[in-house]
This record gives sequence, C-alpha cells and structure tokens, in this order.
Amino acid sequence: MLTTTLLKLREEPFRDSLDERFYYPSAKHEKAFATMVYCITQHEPAALIVGASGIGKSLIAKRLLSSLSQYDEFRFAWVIISPDMPKTSLLREICREAGLELPGRSAPSTQHLLEMLHTQIIDLYTQGVRLVVILDEAHFLKAQSLHLVRTLTNIETPTEKLVTAIFVGEERFIQRLQNRTYDSLRGRIKVIARLEPLNRQETEEYIKHRVRVAGGDEDLFAEDTYDLIFEHSGGICRNINKIAGQALFNAAFRGETRVTRAAVEDAIAELEGIL
Repeated sequence: MLTTTLLKLREEPFRDSLDERFYYPSAKHEKAFATMVYCITQHEPAALIVGASGIGKSLIAKRLLSSLSQYDEFRFAWVIISPDMPKTSLLREICREAGLELPGRSAPSTQHLLEMLHTQIIDLYTQGVRLVVILDEAHFLKAQSLHLVRTLTNIETPTEKLVTAIFVGEERFIQRLQNRTYDSLRGRIKVIARLEPLNRQETEEYIKHRVRVAGGDEDLFAEDTYDLIFEHSGGICRNINKIAGQALFNAAFRGETRVTRAAVEDAIAELEGIL
C-alpha cells in the first residue's frame, strides 16, 4: 500500500479493529480491565463497563476473553447485541457459546432453551467451570432480554452465583437501569468501570504506540500534530484512528515521509461531519 511503503510501515496502524497488539494501556483502560478480572474471578453476578462509542470498550472485552480463556475454570459467551435482537436470539447465542448443540430443524421454545442452558451451567459447575456472559453493545438490549440476563444471574448454589454477566455499553444504558423495572438486575451489578477519553499526553502516546506496533518510527508524526489531533478527536480512540489514518494517507499521497501538521489539517477538513 501507498502509506505503508512510503512511510516505512509494516502494516496500517490505525485500522478500526479489535487487534489486541494495538491495545494502548492507558491508566483508565487498565483499571477497567483489572476491575472486570476481579469481578469475574471473585464470582460476582454482574458488572458494567460504560463509555462513549469508540472509546475502547470492546477491546477490553476481547482482552478479557484472551486473558482468561486460557484458564479451564471459565467458559465465555461473548454476544454482540444488535438493535433488534429478540430475547430468543440472544438466548440461542448464549447457548451456543456455552457449548450446547441446538437442533437445526426445529426451533426450541424460550423455556426449553432456558432449561437446556440451566442444565449446562450446572454441568459446567460440576466440572469446575463457571459461565461468563459478555454482552457487548448492551445499550441495545430489549427489556425482555434484560430480564433474561437477570434470570441467568439467579442461578446459584447455596454459597455462590454460577454465572457472571459483563455488560459493555454506553452511558445511556445506566440511565435505562434507573427504571424501577430493573431494580433487581441493578442490584446484581457489583461494580461499574467508566472509561473516559484519553487526555492530550495519552493521545500522543497512543499514536506513537500504534505506529511502533505497525513497525514504524514513533516520531512519524511531527510534534505539532498532536495538539490538533487531540482537539478534534476529543480523545476518543476511534476518532484518533480516523484522523491519524487519513493524515497518513495524505502525507504518503504527497510523497512525504513524515506526517506534518498540514496533512493533519487536511484530514480534519476531509473528515468533517463524521468525527
């Protein structure tokens, strides 16, 4: 590619992906990750990661999977919620991720699926394995689905809960939970990790980190570009990626070997309306 060849990169540094190699360990992200690990390993019934869209919530969820899946004591069910996902579809996804083979021809009823999943959770527990359900884009969960998750977190022995639910969503999800309908579910959420945008220094370190991982020189971006990127990205990782990625292309298109302030200014103008 033009950018990787001219700017001496092994790969594109600013793709919007869940590639853990590009994870930047800001203090806020690391605390959120550690908080979720603690919640899971302490067998808490539920926890919540909240933050703006594009701030890095899903990447933390991915890290939880890769970090804890190596231990035999956990079985993960990671479900990305879509805006129109019905309760039964959510339940089927959790069942599949929990290791159940569902019949292909006939569609089991919700009650049958719940019974199958309940049995599977007990079977896993007898093998020393706990189910961890990660619900990404949790703000899209419908009311019936939220009550379903509450039901799962009710499964327990006399001494402990057998399921941990990790909700990953935007701040509006917390606002929904204030409805008295969700008092019981809200009571099961033991901890909330709030992700905040990167500050100015973290934004610079984030860009340099991703450039290094991509095989480039960390000084690829001129020093006077970082204030501009921070100002217009708001410290949101996805917005930083958009600006920095477009600026990389602009620099390469001009035949430059370093990203200048002019390349960033043009990128910001070109991205107007989608930041």
